[in-house]
Formats: sequence, structure tokens, C-alpha cells
Amino acid sequence: MQVRFAVQSDIEACVRLVPQAFFTDNRFVPTLHHLLATGRALSAVVVDKSDGVLGFWLSLFISNSLQTSIREGQHPVRHYLALGAREGHILSPKEITHAHRGEGLNLLCFHGRQKGNSEIIVIRLLNESFFLIHRAYHLKSFLKEVYGEDEKCAHEQLGCRAYRDHLKQEHYSDFNFRNRYQPSLVGISRDEATCQINSKIEMLFQAVPPKVAIPKRLRRIAQVDFVLKRHFLDLEHQHQLLFFKSSRCDKNINSTFNVYMHRLYKQIRLDVNEQWHAHRRRSNYYERRYIEQHLEVLYPLEIHSLFYNHPELAKRYPIPIRAG
Repeated sequence: MQVRFAVQSDIEACVRLVPQAFFTDNRFVPTLHHLLATGRALSAVVVDKSDGVLGFWLSLFISNSLQTSIREGQHPVRHYLALGAREGHILSPKEITHAHRGEGLNLLCFHGRQKGNSEIIVIRLLNESFFLIHRAYHLKSFLKEVYGEDEKCAHEQLGCRAYRDHLKQEHYSDFNFRNRYQPSLVGISRDEATCQINSKIEMLFQAVPPKVAIPKRLRRIAQVDFVLKRHFLDLEHQHQLLFFKSSRCDKNINSTFNVYMHRLYKQIRLDVNEQWHAHRRRSNYYERRYIEQHLEVLYPLEIHSLFYNHPELAKRYPIPIRAG
């Protein structure tokens, strides 16, 4: 059992796990594929030894107006997902970068899992990978529709508020949906979360706007090391090439990688702390330590859409969460 970034062949299995979020048919599959392929959504799956999907989470960053509509509305979240995708309220990669470096991001999440003997392990893997991947986003708010009283209480114990509750008729206008799935909308704002010292949900709001604006081509390379915990030059050669747009890198991959990392470390030295010039080491110790302590400089993520569009990457290089 392992966790990896989602790929196109996972989508139908994920949709089947939560019909209350995506309906019982595949009408949402093309929308989800578009969002994931273009970097507007990110998703991870827990898979078994045969690569079958046991559980997943999926995240979107949404506009302020859509966030307000979901929180104050009466419809299931799937209604707003369709509306947001159609009317441009789900942020593009460029808009995500702007919000991450500015006022913060509104995070909307979905999740689903199979019932069974391994359910406890799947839940742990989903939770750990979710926090690992999202910990460096500069978040402004968090929203998630959950189903059943147990799920609602579990999120309240994490520190979330219940904005809408299936026990209150005025919160969900669809009587059949409310009675069948017992939905509740849980979430929290940054101001509310940062008042809850040492709560689990507060961990999602640790990141601040980055002091260094790293170009995405440099972030993409560095994310392999600092997020996936793999040295880029240890990737297979044909996989390394997928990170570069130019075919000229084919014979000079080592030197191209070194140039990229030199530019990254140089930008950090110039933008963060002039004192490092007097204590510089060939190992770039100070620069690497700064990145580890301020991972937000390497965000937003770029690798998730690359892995989605190249499934061989996702299946070869999983997210570093141990199953046992």
C-alpha cells in the first residue's frame, strides 16, 4: 500500500467512492480531468499492491465569491463545483500563485475511501499525505463537505466549525440528499485557526506569503528534492527530461540541473539575507536550511500536474508516506 499523485485512470474509481460528491454516474469525470490536467486541482490516491484505488483526496482553490456562496448556500457542494468550473471560479495556476504570494488561498477539499479491514490505514495515509502536501500553501480558508455525524464530529475535533449541518433543514434545500447522506459543511478561516494553538487544523495555516518569488521552472525541479525527498539526479534519465521543455537538455542534464539550482540558491541569497555571502559553502547549507524552514518559497506545487499528465512519474515516484 502506498500514496501517489493521481492520474487520469484513477478518476472513475475516485468518483465511485463518493457518489454524494460527484453523482453516481461519470458526468464529473471530464471536468475533474480538465482541472487536474491543467493544474487547477491536485489529488493523491492510496493504492494497493495491484495499483487499485483504496482512497483519495482532491483539492481545489476557489474564488472569494464561490467560497462565500458555498458557505452560505443551501445546495450540495457538487452544485458549486459544477458552477465554479463553468464560470471560472476555480483558480488557474497563475491565479493560485498570485493568491499564495498575496492574500492567501481558499481551499476546497473532497475525499473518499473504501470500507474494509484496511480502512484505518487508508485514513492515516490520506491524512498524513494531505497535510504533507498542503502544509506550505499560504491558506486563507478551508472548506469540506462531510457525510454522517461521525465525520462531522471528527472534523470538529480537529478544530473545524460546522457552517452547515444536516440536522438543520434550512442548511440543505434538497430533502432527499440531506436525509440520505447526512451532509455537513465544515471549515475554518485563517484567523480562527491561528487562535487554536497546537490544534491539528492550525498546522494547515502555518505558511505565510513567501519572501522569495521563485520561478515555476526552478520550483518544479526543487520540489522533487524538498517535497518528494528524492534527489533529482537519481530519477531515471527519461523521467528527468520531462521536467524540461527544451530537448537540448538531453545530453547535458547534470549541468542543466546544476544551473537551475545555482539560480535558485542565488535568488534566495539575494532576497533573504546578505550575511550569507560571508559564510557561503559549496554545499549551499544555509540556502537549503532556509528552504526547509520556509517551504512556502517552493510553492505552489508544479509537480502534481506534471505527474498527472505523465502517469509513469506518479507510479514510479510515490509520495513519501510509509504504510506501516
